[in-house]
Amino acid sequence: MKRLVLALAFIGIVVCVQAQEKFQVKDLGKFKLHSFVTGDPLGDINYIIEGKNGVVIIEPVAFYDDIKVMKDYIAQLGKPVVKVIADYHIAGFTGYDESLFVRVEGMPEFSEGAVYGGMMNHFGDVFKDKMDVTKYSETEVIAKDAKKNWAGVEFQFAPGVASDFPASSIIIGKKVYYTHFTPAKAHPSPLQIHNRDAVNAVLSELEKVKASGCSVVIGGHGMATTDIETVEFEIEYLKKVNKILSTEKTKEGFVAVVKKAYPTLEGDLEALASALYK
Repeated sequence: MKRLVLALAFIGIVVCVQAQEKFQVKDLGKFKLHSFVTGDPLGDINYIIEGKNGVVIIEPVAFYDDIKVMKDYIAQLGKPVVKVIADYHIAGFTGYDESLFVRVEGMPEFSEGAVYGGMMNHFGDVFKDKMDVTKYSETEVIAKDAKKNWAGVEFQFAPGVASDFPASSIIIGKKVYYTHFTPAKAHPSPLQIHNRDAVNAVLSELEKVKASGCSVVIGGHGMATTDIETVEFEIEYLKKVNKILSTEKTKEGFVAVVKKAYPTLEGDLEALASALYK
């Protein structure tokens, strides 16, 4: 039921929530992180990990126009794609050879079920021939806590947020932490905090991010990259939210107290409150 609520929230997305498409690059020594802010209707962000002799894609691009942009960009890097990690985002499979794709255990079955499968069917109906919702045959499924080395870069997988889809968080090259939603100094989206259980689940994940030793944090939605200072801010924010939830019995009371604590914070506080008091 919790994951059904999350899927239904994603189904409600019909407008662009990101800036115009652009690439951002961070040189992290032994590898480079390329962030592709697509500006697509789902607010997806996709990543390229550029190693010495190849590149790894984190989350395939979902819309056909963006698939072309991504492939043209990678061609300019002059290195082959050695792996495509389809973690939380199960779309865009026509962009690369099937043999390159990898998914974590549990997600192949989940993506075929009523919750995720129904969400993808809806996206197909809404976006029609603009979005690549083509299915593919499994080629490689790895454990949720697998450790892999692709393109000369280490990828350490770990179970993701308990209230989210059953995918994995990933530590990349011991420097970058990938989670489904990039932490932010803002009121969280109800896509991420979709009920009260999600508050503690996300808080637990953020504590793992803080303890990971990574300096860069990335996610499939939100800002392309952020830092540990932002993670620490969101940890304190969610702890305060938990405290307020324990005392405020109404949505209106919750909104008033949070506004007083964070008078200038961006984000849709009303939408968050609706998710927490439904």
